[in-house]
Amino acid sequence: MAEPILWAHAAESARKIPAKKFNPATGQVEQQFDPETGEPLFEKIPQRAHDGDSDYKKPALIRGVTWIEYLRHDGHVVRVKLTNGAAHLDTDTNYAKEKLAKARFFGWIRKGHCPLALVDMGEIKVNHIASESVRDGKRCAAGSFGEAKWCEHYIAEEAARKVRRQKAQAKRDLQTESAEQKLLRGQQEQTKEIVQGLADALRGAGAGKAK
Repeated sequence: MAEPILWAHAAESARKIPAKKFNPATGQVEQQFDPETGEPLFEKIPQRAHDGDSDYKKPALIRGVTWIEYLRHDGHVVRVKLTNGAAHLDTDTNYAKEKLAKARFFGWIRKGHCPLALVDMGEIKVNHIASESVRDGKRCAAGSFGEAKWCEHYIAEEAARKVRRQKAQAKRDLQTESAEQKLLRGQQEQTKEIVQGLADALRGAGAGKAK
């Protein structure tokens, strides 16, 4: 077999991965659609290699996963590439080990997996978990969770990490406000107080007439 190579054009249908999200109403991971057009949404994924012996017009993708989808400490869900090239398939390298070590250090959680189970396996530490309810919970049984079936603890932890990031970002925004932004915010708060005062006065006047 020839070495894996990249063709000039892409096999688009084979490249596309449906964008999916957990639906709390159904308890299922479902494909997402554009709210305006109704068209299916697809994920942006790392480049993948084609088999050099396959048909040029219909190139076949090399089998094998070269990335892991993680929930990071900042609440973002990203694909972490374990190889440093599209045609590079070996994930048992120093590059891959460095990526996995980084994930453990920051407490990243594999998409859909139970955080408490990962604590028991030594993949993350308890103090990496942002959700208090998750920390006090009981780990899910092995085989009951994964990318296709998200653990309830994972869902709660993802929400908690996003809230933590939003609070940190709001604090950072206040600290880096320019003089103009501070003045504008002060004016907005003052206007809000004036409007509220007028509304209270009119409400009081209306109540007086009713009596």
